[in-house]
Amino acid sequence: AIIGVPVDGMSIDASSGVLSWDSPIAKSSLQYVRVQATNQLTRTEAQLELHVRPSYYVKVTTDPMVFIRPSPKIYFNFQTIDADTHAPVGEKLAVLWVNEQDAVSSRRRKLTVLTDAFGSFRRFYQPWGSDAGTFIYGGEHPMYSNVTEQGKFSIMGIDISPQTYYIRGFPGETQTTDDAFTLQFWGGNFTNITAIFDEVQSVSIQASLSSNVANMTSPDVSMSLRVEASTAVTGTIYFLVSTNEGIAVSSSYLYVDIRPRKAKIRVSPSTIDVEMTRGGPARYKDVVLQNIGSLPSNQIQVIVPDQGVISSMSEFSPPLAVDEVATIAFRFQASNEYDVGTVFTGIVGFFFELDRFRDIEHSCDGRLFRSRQSHCHDTK
Repeated sequence: AIIGVPVDGMSIDASSGVLSWDSPIAKSSLQYVRVQATNQLTRTEAQLELHVRPSYYVKVTTDPMVFIRPSPKIYFNFQTIDADTHAPVGEKLAVLWVNEQDAVSSRRRKLTVLTDAFGSFRRFYQPWGSDAGTFIYGGEHPMYSNVTEQGKFSIMGIDISPQTYYIRGFPGETQTTDDAFTLQFWGGNFTNITAIFDEVQSVSIQASLSSNVANMTSPDVSMSLRVEASTAVTGTIYFLVSTNEGIAVSSSYLYVDIRPRKAKIRVSPSTIDVEMTRGGPARYKDVVLQNIGSLPSNQIQVIVPDQGVISSMSEFSPPLAVDEVATIAFRFQASNEYDVGTVFTGIVGFFFELDRFRDIEHSCDGRLFRSRQSHCHDTK
Protein backbone atom coordinates (compact mmCIF):
# COMPACT_ATOMS: atom_id res chain seq x y z
CA ALA A 1 0.00 0.00 0.00
CA ILE A 2 0.99 3.63 -0.52
CA ILE A 3 1.43 5.52 2.74
CA GLY A 4 -0.08 8.97 2.84
CA VAL A 5 -1.77 10.79 -0.05
CA PRO A 6 -0.71 9.16 -3.32
CA VAL A 7 0.58 11.21 -6.23
CA ASP A 8 -2.17 11.92 -8.73
CA GLY A 9 -2.51 8.97 -11.10
CA MET A 10 -0.31 6.65 -9.02
CA SER A 11 -1.54 3.29 -7.63
CA ILE A 12 -0.11 0.01 -6.31
CA ASP A 13 -1.33 -3.56 -6.74
CA ALA A 14 -1.80 -4.94 -3.20
CA SER A 15 -1.09 -8.52 -4.28
CA SER A 16 1.82 -8.15 -6.67
CA GLY A 17 3.29 -4.96 -5.28
CA VAL A 18 3.50 -3.39 -8.79
CA LEU A 19 3.53 0.42 -8.56
CA SER A 20 1.82 2.12 -11.51
CA TRP A 21 1.76 5.78 -12.56
CA ASP A 22 -0.46 6.39 -15.57
CA SER A 23 0.55 9.99 -16.29
CA PRO A 24 3.89 10.75 -14.68
CA ILE A 25 4.64 14.47 -14.46
CA ALA A 26 8.13 15.64 -15.35
CA LYS A 27 9.77 17.46 -12.51
CA SER A 28 13.33 18.59 -12.00
CA SER A 29 13.30 17.71 -8.29
CA LEU A 30 12.99 14.20 -6.85
CA GLN A 31 9.54 12.98 -5.94
CA TYR A 32 9.23 10.76 -2.88
CA VAL A 33 6.72 7.93 -2.36
CA ARG A 34 6.49 5.75 0.77
CA VAL A 35 5.10 2.21 0.43
CA GLN A 36 4.35 -0.43 3.03
CA ALA A 37 4.17 -4.23 2.77
CA THR A 38 2.61 -6.45 5.43
CA ASN A 39 1.85 -10.15 6.07
CA GLN A 40 0.79 -12.17 9.07
CA LEU A 41 4.22 -12.03 10.60
CA THR A 42 5.70 -8.61 9.92
CA ARG A 43 5.43 -5.19 8.30
CA THR A 44 8.05 -3.16 6.45
CA GLU A 45 8.25 0.27 4.76
CA ALA A 46 10.37 1.72 1.98
CA GLN A 47 10.81 5.17 0.46
CA LEU A 48 11.07 5.45 -3.32
CA GLU A 49 12.84 8.39 -4.99
CA LEU A 50 11.38 9.01 -8.44
CA HIS A 51 13.02 11.29 -10.99
CA VAL A 52 10.72 11.77 -13.98
CA ARG A 53 12.38 13.40 -16.95
CA PRO A 54 10.38 15.20 -19.66
CA SER A 55 9.57 13.54 -22.96
CA TYR A 56 11.15 16.47 -24.81
CA TYR A 57 13.67 19.18 -24.12
CA VAL A 58 13.96 22.79 -25.23
CA LYS A 59 16.77 24.55 -27.04
CA VAL A 60 16.92 28.32 -27.60
CA THR A 61 19.36 30.42 -29.61
CA THR A 62 19.77 34.03 -30.63
CA ASP A 63 21.94 35.58 -33.33
CA PRO A 64 23.72 38.76 -32.17
CA MET A 65 25.62 38.75 -28.91
CA VAL A 66 25.80 42.48 -28.06
CA PHE A 67 22.92 44.93 -27.80
CA ILE A 68 22.78 48.61 -27.02
CA ARG A 69 20.13 50.04 -24.69
CA PRO A 70 17.72 51.46 -25.58
CA SER A 71 17.89 48.30 -27.67
CA PRO A 72 15.63 46.69 -30.23
CA LYS A 73 13.84 43.52 -29.28
CA ILE A 74 16.06 40.44 -28.97
CA TYR A 75 14.70 37.58 -31.05
CA PHE A 76 15.14 33.98 -29.87
CA ASN A 77 14.67 30.78 -31.85
CA PHE A 78 12.89 28.01 -29.92
CA GLN A 79 13.13 24.27 -30.67
CA THR A 80 11.33 21.41 -28.91
CA ILE A 81 13.22 18.11 -29.37
CA ASP A 82 12.15 14.55 -28.49
CA ALA A 83 14.18 13.21 -25.57
CA ASP A 84 14.53 9.71 -27.07
CA THR A 85 14.90 10.27 -30.81
CA HIS A 86 16.40 13.78 -30.58
CA ALA A 87 14.17 14.77 -33.49
CA PRO A 88 11.99 17.91 -33.51
CA VAL A 89 8.56 17.42 -31.98
CA GLY A 90 5.85 19.99 -32.57
CA GLU A 91 3.10 21.78 -30.69
CA LYS A 92 4.88 21.72 -27.35
CA LEU A 93 5.27 24.38 -24.68
CA ALA A 94 8.75 25.85 -24.43
CA VAL A 95 10.18 28.22 -21.83
CA LEU A 96 12.98 30.75 -22.29
CA TRP A 97 14.70 31.95 -19.16
CA VAL A 98 17.05 34.94 -18.94
CA ASN A 99 19.18 35.78 -15.94
CA GLU A 100 21.86 38.32 -15.18
CA GLN A 101 25.21 36.60 -15.00
CA ASP A 102 26.23 35.71 -11.43
CA ALA A 103 22.74 36.53 -10.11
CA VAL A 104 20.71 33.99 -8.16
CA SER A 105 18.52 31.72 -10.29
CA SER A 106 15.39 32.79 -8.44
CA ARG A 107 15.58 36.10 -10.31
CA ARG A 108 15.28 34.46 -13.70
CA ARG A 109 12.83 36.05 -16.14
CA LYS A 110 10.76 33.58 -18.14
CA LEU A 111 8.89 33.62 -21.43
CA THR A 112 6.65 30.70 -22.55
CA VAL A 113 5.67 29.92 -26.15
CA LEU A 114 3.96 27.10 -28.06
CA THR A 115 6.04 25.71 -30.92
CA ASP A 116 4.53 25.04 -34.34
CA ALA A 117 3.96 21.64 -35.97
CA PHE A 118 7.66 21.44 -36.81
CA GLY A 119 8.82 22.10 -33.27
CA SER A 120 10.02 25.64 -33.95
CA PHE A 121 9.06 29.15 -32.92
CA ARG A 122 10.62 32.63 -33.07
CA ARG A 123 9.72 35.19 -30.45
CA PHE A 124 11.21 38.43 -29.18
CA TYR A 125 12.37 39.16 -25.67
CA GLN A 126 12.29 42.78 -24.49
CA PRO A 127 15.09 43.69 -22.06
CA TRP A 128 14.28 45.85 -19.09
CA GLY A 129 14.95 49.56 -19.41
CA SER A 130 17.75 49.49 -16.84
CA ASP A 131 19.50 46.35 -18.14
CA ALA A 132 23.25 46.56 -18.65
CA GLY A 133 25.93 43.90 -18.45
CA THR A 134 26.13 40.20 -19.37
CA PHE A 135 23.09 37.91 -19.32
CA ILE A 136 22.82 34.14 -19.69
CA TYR A 137 19.84 32.29 -21.09
CA GLY A 138 18.53 28.77 -21.57
CA GLY A 139 15.46 26.73 -22.48
CA GLU A 140 13.41 24.35 -20.42
CA HIS A 141 10.31 22.17 -20.30
CA PRO A 142 7.44 24.07 -18.56
CA MET A 143 7.32 21.43 -15.80
CA TYR A 144 11.03 20.72 -15.59
CA SER A 145 13.46 23.37 -14.38
CA ASN A 146 16.74 23.37 -16.24
CA VAL A 147 19.41 25.85 -15.21
CA THR A 148 21.89 24.71 -17.86
CA GLU A 149 23.22 27.75 -19.69
CA GLN A 150 22.66 27.62 -23.45
CA GLY A 151 24.15 30.99 -24.36
CA LYS A 152 24.80 34.54 -23.28
CA PHE A 153 24.44 38.07 -24.59
CA SER A 154 25.54 41.51 -23.43
CA ILE A 155 23.54 44.71 -23.07
CA MET A 156 25.46 47.95 -23.06
CA GLY A 157 23.38 50.95 -22.03
CA ILE A 158 23.30 54.53 -23.28
CA ASP A 159 21.28 57.00 -21.19
CA ILE A 160 20.70 60.44 -22.74
CA SER A 161 19.57 63.60 -21.00
CA PRO A 162 17.70 65.86 -21.25
CA GLN A 163 14.67 64.34 -22.97
CA THR A 164 14.22 67.46 -25.13
CA TYR A 165 16.55 70.29 -26.08
CA TYR A 166 15.08 73.41 -27.68
CA ILE A 167 16.69 75.49 -30.41
CA ARG A 168 15.00 78.80 -31.31
CA GLY A 169 16.01 81.34 -33.89
CA PHE A 170 15.45 82.77 -37.36
CA PRO A 171 16.33 81.58 -40.86
CA GLY A 172 19.94 82.19 -41.81
CA GLU A 173 21.19 82.28 -38.23
CA THR A 174 23.64 79.77 -36.79
CA GLN A 175 22.78 78.46 -33.34
CA THR A 176 25.77 77.09 -31.41
CA THR A 177 25.12 75.31 -28.11
CA ASP A 178 27.69 73.67 -25.84
CA ASP A 179 26.75 70.55 -23.85
CA ALA A 180 23.22 70.31 -25.22
CA PHE A 181 22.97 66.59 -24.40
CA THR A 182 24.82 64.34 -21.96
CA LEU A 183 25.39 60.69 -22.92
CA GLN A 184 26.08 58.14 -20.18
CA PHE A 185 27.46 54.75 -21.23
CA TRP A 186 27.05 51.56 -19.18
CA GLY A 187 28.03 47.91 -19.37
CA GLY A 188 31.42 47.95 -21.08
CA ASN A 189 33.82 49.81 -23.35
CA PHE A 190 32.48 51.91 -26.22
CA THR A 191 34.56 53.02 -29.18
CA ASN A 192 34.07 55.23 -32.23
CA ILE A 193 31.05 57.04 -30.76
CA THR A 194 29.16 59.28 -33.19
CA ALA A 195 25.74 60.99 -33.16
CA ILE A 196 23.64 60.98 -36.34
CA PHE A 197 20.55 63.22 -36.61
CA ASP A 198 17.61 62.56 -38.89
CA GLU A 199 17.76 64.54 -42.12
CA VAL A 200 15.38 67.49 -42.32
CA GLN A 201 15.16 69.66 -45.42
CA SER A 202 16.75 73.11 -45.04
CA VAL A 203 18.23 72.23 -41.62
CA SER A 204 21.93 71.49 -41.04
CA ILE A 205 22.94 69.92 -37.72
CA GLN A 206 26.53 69.26 -36.74
CA ALA A 207 27.09 67.34 -33.51
CA SER A 208 30.47 67.33 -31.79
CA LEU A 209 31.23 65.00 -28.87
CA SER A 210 33.64 65.61 -26.01
CA SER A 211 35.02 62.08 -26.57
CA ASN A 212 34.53 59.24 -29.03
CA VAL A 213 35.24 56.55 -26.42
CA ALA A 214 33.63 55.72 -23.07
CA ASN A 215 33.94 53.06 -20.37
CA MET A 216 32.86 52.37 -16.81
CA THR A 217 35.60 54.65 -15.48
CA SER A 218 34.69 57.57 -17.78
CA PRO A 219 31.07 56.97 -18.78
CA ASP A 220 29.97 60.54 -19.61
CA VAL A 221 30.21 62.17 -23.04
CA SER A 222 28.74 65.61 -23.75
CA MET A 223 27.30 66.64 -27.12
CA SER A 224 27.51 70.18 -28.50
CA LEU A 225 25.43 71.33 -31.46
CA ARG A 226 25.72 73.71 -34.38
CA VAL A 227 22.32 74.23 -36.02
CA GLU A 228 21.56 76.30 -39.10
CA ALA A 229 18.23 76.55 -40.96
CA SER A 230 17.82 78.30 -44.30
CA THR A 231 14.02 78.51 -44.00
CA ALA A 232 11.45 78.56 -41.23
CA VAL A 233 10.87 75.14 -39.68
CA THR A 234 9.28 73.83 -36.49
CA GLY A 235 9.33 70.27 -35.19
CA THR A 236 11.21 67.42 -33.53
CA ILE A 237 14.44 65.90 -34.87
CA TYR A 238 15.56 62.55 -33.44
CA PHE A 239 19.04 61.08 -33.54
CA LEU A 240 20.83 57.81 -32.99
CA VAL A 241 24.12 57.03 -31.31
CA SER A 242 26.44 54.78 -33.28
CA THR A 243 29.38 52.86 -31.80
CA ASN A 244 31.55 49.98 -32.94
CA GLU A 245 29.69 47.88 -30.37
CA GLY A 246 26.21 48.69 -31.70
CA ILE A 247 23.63 51.38 -32.45
CA ALA A 248 21.11 52.93 -30.05
CA VAL A 249 18.06 54.85 -31.24
CA SER A 250 17.63 57.75 -28.84
CA SER A 251 14.31 58.59 -27.22
CA SER A 252 15.64 62.11 -26.67
CA TYR A 253 15.25 64.66 -29.43
CA LEU A 254 16.03 68.17 -30.58
CA TYR A 255 13.09 70.54 -30.99
CA VAL A 256 13.76 73.33 -33.48
CA ASP A 257 11.61 76.45 -33.64
CA ILE A 258 12.96 78.56 -36.49
CA ARG A 259 10.42 81.30 -37.20
CA PRO A 260 10.30 83.85 -40.01
CA ARG A 261 11.13 87.42 -39.17
CA LYS A 262 7.83 89.31 -38.98
CA ALA A 263 6.06 91.87 -36.92
CA LYS A 264 3.30 90.46 -34.74
CA ILE A 265 0.85 92.58 -32.78
CA ARG A 266 -0.68 91.38 -29.51
CA VAL A 267 -3.87 93.07 -28.33
CA SER A 268 -4.97 93.17 -24.70
CA PRO A 269 -7.51 92.89 -23.33
CA SER A 270 -9.19 90.72 -25.92
CA THR A 271 -12.69 91.94 -25.03
CA ILE A 272 -14.15 94.98 -23.26
CA ASP A 273 -17.64 95.11 -21.73
CA VAL A 274 -18.90 98.59 -20.95
CA GLU A 275 -22.21 99.69 -19.40
CA MET A 276 -23.39 103.04 -20.74
CA THR A 277 -26.10 105.40 -19.52
CA ARG A 278 -28.55 106.59 -22.17
CA GLY A 279 -27.79 110.21 -22.84
CA GLY A 280 -25.08 110.10 -20.20
CA PRO A 281 -21.39 111.03 -20.35
CA ALA A 282 -18.93 109.10 -22.47
CA ARG A 283 -16.95 106.20 -21.06
CA TYR A 284 -13.33 105.52 -22.10
CA LYS A 285 -11.33 102.29 -22.17
CA ASP A 286 -7.74 101.67 -23.23
CA VAL A 287 -6.49 98.84 -25.45
CA VAL A 288 -2.79 98.03 -25.39
CA LEU A 289 -0.92 97.01 -28.56
CA GLN A 290 2.50 95.35 -28.34
CA ASN A 291 4.81 94.17 -31.09
CA ILE A 292 5.86 90.66 -29.98
CA GLY A 293 7.34 89.78 -33.37
CA SER A 294 10.90 89.98 -34.59
CA LEU A 295 10.68 93.00 -36.92
CA PRO A 296 9.33 96.54 -36.43
CA SER A 297 5.79 97.08 -37.67
CA ASN A 298 4.57 99.73 -40.03
CA GLN A 299 1.80 102.15 -39.11
CA ILE A 300 -1.17 100.39 -37.53
CA GLN A 301 -4.65 101.34 -38.71
CA VAL A 302 -7.54 101.17 -36.25
CA ILE A 303 -10.91 100.19 -37.74
CA VAL A 304 -14.11 100.57 -35.68
CA PRO A 305 -17.81 100.01 -36.54
CA ASP A 306 -19.55 102.99 -38.11
CA GLN A 307 -22.44 103.36 -35.66
CA GLY A 308 -21.42 106.34 -33.56
CA VAL A 309 -21.64 104.53 -30.23
CA ILE A 310 -18.16 102.99 -30.15
CA SER A 311 -15.31 105.04 -31.59
CA SER A 312 -11.54 105.17 -31.47
CA MET A 313 -9.70 108.22 -30.26
CA SER A 314 -6.95 107.53 -32.80
CA GLU A 315 -7.31 106.40 -36.40
CA PHE A 316 -3.69 105.21 -36.54
CA SER A 317 -1.02 104.03 -34.18
CA PRO A 318 2.59 104.84 -35.00
CA PRO A 319 4.95 102.03 -36.06
CA LEU A 320 6.03 99.79 -33.20
CA ALA A 321 9.55 98.56 -32.65
CA VAL A 322 10.10 95.05 -31.34
CA ASP A 323 8.53 94.77 -27.86
CA GLU A 324 7.28 98.39 -28.06
CA VAL A 325 3.85 99.16 -26.60
CA ALA A 326 1.17 101.62 -27.72
CA THR A 327 -2.16 102.48 -26.13
CA ILE A 328 -5.37 103.17 -28.09
CA ALA A 329 -8.32 104.75 -26.26
CA PHE A 330 -11.89 103.90 -27.21
CA ARG A 331 -14.93 106.08 -26.50
CA PHE A 332 -18.33 104.62 -25.57
CA GLN A 333 -21.45 106.85 -25.53
CA ALA A 334 -25.14 106.17 -26.22
CA SER A 335 -27.56 109.01 -27.06
CA ASN A 336 -31.19 109.29 -25.95
CA GLU A 337 -32.43 107.79 -29.20
CA TYR A 338 -31.47 104.28 -28.08
CA ASP A 339 -33.78 102.13 -26.01
CA VAL A 340 -32.78 100.92 -22.59
CA GLY A 341 -31.28 97.42 -22.80
CA THR A 342 -29.90 97.83 -26.32
CA VAL A 343 -26.68 95.90 -26.83
CA PHE A 344 -24.02 97.22 -29.22
CA THR A 345 -21.35 94.80 -30.41
CA GLY A 346 -18.41 96.46 -32.07
CA ILE A 347 -15.87 94.48 -34.06
CA VAL A 348 -12.59 96.36 -33.87
CA GLY A 349 -9.73 95.61 -36.24
CA PHE A 350 -6.05 96.49 -36.20
CA PHE A 351 -4.18 96.31 -39.50
CA PHE A 352 -0.66 97.16 -40.53
CA GLU A 353 1.10 96.99 -43.87
CA LEU A 354 4.18 94.85 -44.38
CA ASP A 355 6.18 94.43 -47.57
CA ARG A 356 3.70 96.57 -49.57
CA PHE A 357 0.64 94.42 -48.85
CA ARG A 358 -1.75 94.13 -45.97
CA ASP A 359 -0.39 91.53 -43.60
CA ILE A 360 -3.56 90.51 -41.80
CA GLU A 361 -2.14 87.11 -40.88
CA HIS A 362 0.03 88.45 -38.11
CA SER A 363 -2.16 91.18 -36.68
CA CYS A 364 -3.72 90.89 -33.26
CA ASP A 365 -1.75 87.85 -32.19
CA GLY A 366 -3.13 85.61 -34.91
CA ARG A 367 -6.74 86.85 -34.75
CA LEU A 368 -8.07 89.60 -37.00
CA PHE A 369 -10.61 91.14 -34.66
CA ARG A 370 -11.51 91.65 -31.05
CA SER A 371 -15.16 92.29 -30.08
CA ARG A 372 -16.25 95.21 -27.93
CA GLN A 373 -19.67 94.86 -26.31
CA SER A 374 -21.66 97.66 -24.65
CA HIS A 375 -25.00 97.88 -22.86
CA CYS A 376 -27.31 100.91 -22.68
CA HIS A 377 -29.09 101.81 -19.41
CA ASP A 378 -31.69 104.47 -18.57
CA THR A 379 -30.50 107.56 -16.67
CA LYS A 380 -32.98 106.74 -13.92
